[in-house]
Amino acid sequence: MEVKYAPSPQVHGVATELNYVEHCELLDSVKWQDHTANGFQYIEGRQYEKLRHCRADVNFWTDWLAGEALEDWLSENVRFSKPGFEPEWGTLQGGFRLLICDRSLACPPHVMCSQSQMLMISQSFDLAPETVPSLGQILGAYGVHYQIASNGANSIQIVIQSFQKGELGNWTLSLRHNLETSWTHALAMWTGWTSVELLAVDGKWPSRFQHMCALVQAVPSLWTHPTCLPLVFMQQYSVRTRTRCNLINQELVVLDAELGVNQAGRHIRVTSLADDWPSSLNFKKLTIGLHSVSNQLVFVQQAAKWARRCLEFLLRLEDDLAGQNLIKGNASPSIKESLAYQISVITGVEDSFDALKSRAQGATSVLFNASSQNDSLLNVKIAASTKEDSIVMKTFTFLTALFLPGTFVAALLSVTLINWFPSNGSPSGQSQSQNSGISVSNYYWVYWLLTVPMTLLVMLGWYLWYRHANQKWLKEAGLPNIARSSPSG
Repeated sequence: MEVKYAPSPQVHGVATELNYVEHCELLDSVKWQDHTANGFQYIEGRQYEKLRHCRADVNFWTDWLAGEALEDWLSENVRFSKPGFEPEWGTLQGGFRLLICDRSLACPPHVMCSQSQMLMISQSFDLAPETVPSLGQILGAYGVHYQIASNGANSIQIVIQSFQKGELGNWTLSLRHNLETSWTHALAMWTGWTSVELLAVDGKWPSRFQHMCALVQAVPSLWTHPTCLPLVFMQQYSVRTRTRCNLINQELVVLDAELGVNQAGRHIRVTSLADDWPSSLNFKKLTIGLHSVSNQLVFVQQAAKWARRCLEFLLRLEDDLAGQNLIKGNASPSIKESLAYQISVITGVEDSFDALKSRAQGATSVLFNASSQNDSLLNVKIAASTKEDSIVMKTFTFLTALFLPGTFVAALLSVTLINWFPSNGSPSGQSQSQNSGISVSNYYWVYWLLTVPMTLLVMLGWYLWYRHANQKWLKEAGLPNIARSSPSG
């Protein structure tokens, strides 16, 4: 969201601005918490005519600030008054004072300062009325106020709320730059600015605050420029976005390697698929990994788009300030060059995200195809197991059919309807052993005469039926014609 205000009559102080409805509503909904010890940290820089580099305790200071000392720091009283080095380093040309406090990722946020401290800072620095409402803009916002005096514009107010993405940055920067004195007073409410860095940038900076200090110390010639601090914050945001893009790219490379089908790239060793692919894939892990990467791509690409728009906003602001001859010195070309470079960097990151999304979609398609192939192989294994069970059943069926005719004939010959003994009580056609009393019928051959032909007839009928059924199944399944194979196969 971009908010730009045309020059309007100056409203003295911030007390009147606090009556804005959106400001008051969020002012009451924000969770304010006063930190009495080390609740703030400040950075101060002064630019002297003859001192063009950064020297600690000469033109650059940073330290922790307790809550009870806030009023003294704002008014530069007691120990916060800075010594003058004008005889040695020339005229003091301006500088900046930046105050930082912590905030949470929640919406509305939890800010680590009291409401009264926030009002004191806003009034002392004369910050824009959108400072507190910007805390709730999780999708990012930026805007500028031109404050007009009778002799023309003498100050501008800039508010930038970053696109909220914890690993990239979640901060609200509000500043007022006096165009007459070239002094900038700024407040930054920043999530995790002192915590141990998890997203390492070049492996150098243990915290985001130290990275930001290094960026500020590198450009002392720009300390008197109104967009110096916004450029530093945006440069850090862009660098972190680019670093996150590289990490997502590495995650995709690992997922491609686990997927086992990527052979593109100079450093990729071309290997054949594993013999048990795709059964060897961990589908659960790959699905979670690819889905997580896809979501990360969406979120971080949104952040990159916002960063590009904000940098373009700052570049337009530079053109406006230069067009109205409101900037002293010759720092504006350097700022424009830096902004143009950062825009090109973040635009390249945006293009990289488009390519990464295409890669993630391709890997997801391959994973779905591999899952389908794995299901097909599983179905084939199930069919093979069923085939084995069918062979067993065929064996039992064959044995049953083999004994069935004999059993039938034996049962038939044993019924009383057939009388093998004549009426005199001695069996006809019977041979009898005198010693054992065992008699064997002379017509025993009738059993085999009936059993053998019937068994052959049953086996032939079963074979013909099985062959017909097997050919019909092969035809319906679209398998090669192997109908001549034996039934047991």
